[in-house]
Amino acid sequence: MATEPLSCVGLWFALEDATLENGCLWFSPGSQHQPTTRSVNHKSAMNTSAKSRHVYTFHVIEQHNTRWDPYNWLQPTENMPFTNLYTN
Repeated sequence: MATEPLSCVGLWFALEDATLENGCLWFSPGSQHQPTTRSVNHKSAMNTSAKSRHVYTFHVIEQHNTRWDPYNWLQPTENMPFTNLYTN
């Protein structure tokens, strides 16, 4: 998730076995050291098996003076705004 300045932390927890067949999480080694983005290139492939792939994802950003990129795949809406964890 892109923000300016960078402030997003994302967590991905597999709640059951994640395998090649049901779509485990993949990373590009060293991608966190890219000077232009400083983010980790990652993906999870399509689940092509009959098994489930339940995961829990959680993203946290500092909202104060932070711009959320309109090209992020996750966008707040009027009906589903981002939840504030705290208010100063």
